[in-house]
Amino acid sequence: MSKLVVGILCSTMVFTGIALAAAHNTSDAERGAFDGRDVVRVMYDKPISIEGSIELPEGKLKNPDHRPSTPNRDNQDQQRSAFQTLPITQTNKGVEVTVQAVRLTKDHTDFEITVNNKTDKEEVKLYLAGTKAGANHGIKGKTYETVVAASHNPDFKDAVIKPGKERHGWLYNKALTDKDVQNLTLRLSVHGKEGKREFLFKVDCKDLKFRTL
Repeated sequence: MSKLVVGILCSTMVFTGIALAAAHNTSDAERGAFDGRDVVRVMYDKPISIEGSIELPEGKLKNPDHRPSTPNRDNQDQQRSAFQTLPITQTNKGVEVTVQAVRLTKDHTDFEITVNNKTDKEEVKLYLAGTKAGANHGIKGKTYETVVAASHNPDFKDAVIKPGKERHGWLYNKALTDKDVQNLTLRLSVHGKEGKREFLFKVDCKDLKFRTL
C-alpha cells in the first residue's frame, strides 16, 4: 500500500515539473491564448475592489470595463466636483438651473442659462449680487481670475419666477482680462421664501470655440 502511495506522489511531482517547465518556455502570446493564465497575467492592470471602493495601482488609468456596479459616495462627489461639458443642469430644493452656452466679449463674460422654478407655491429670483464667474481654475501657468455680475443684466435683474414657470436668458458678468480660457466656473444663488439655493457650475472649455466680439 505504501509503495502505491509513493508511486502516486512521484508521478504527481514529475507531472508538475513538466508543466512548470512548459509554462516557463511558453511565450507571452501563447500564454494569452489560455483564459486562465491571461487573467493572472493582466490582473495587476485591473482595479482591485475593496469593500465597494476601487484601488488603482499607481500610474494606472481607470478602465471603464472594470468600474464598480454601484459607485461609492466619494466617487459621486468627485464626479460632481469635476469640470463638465455643456449643457450642465443642477437642482437644489425644487429649483433647476441649466447652463446652455457661454460667450466672451470685450465687455462681458456671458452665460446662457435657464432657471426653472419647480416648486408649488414659492416665487424665486436670481440673486445677482451673489454671482461670480471665474476662469482657468487649476491651470498651470495661469492665474485664476474671477469677476462679478455686470450692472447691466436685463434678462434677470428684478425678474421674479413664479411657481411652475421658468426664466431663460443671458447672465452677464464683467469681462475677463484673459480670453484664452481652459475652464470657467459660475457661482450663483437663487432666493425665495424657503431660503437661498447655491449653485456652482464647472465648465470644461477645452473643446469650445470662442468668438471674442
